[in-house]
Amino acid sequence: MRTNENKKQFCVGCSNDFYNHGGVNGNTKECWALKRAKKVKRKEIHISDVPPFEHQKIIEVNDCYRKQEYVYIYI
Repeated sequence: MRTNENKKQFCVGCSNDFYNHGGVNGNTKECWALKRAKKVKRKEIHISDVPPFEHQKIIEVNDCYRKQEYVYIYI
């Protein structure tokens, strides 16, 4: 079982990662989704990209990982 500290390495770049570093007021210890997060493989695609998507790299992130203006295809 992965600890929350190990899970945090897959949060880097996520829109909610700043909650792992104190959030807005500096009082939060971690993102609310981190406890149930599972590592998954996905392709990250920008909303302005056009098919085909074979050139996109496969990334390993938590299943709750999100970035603005990106969509994800599960592998």
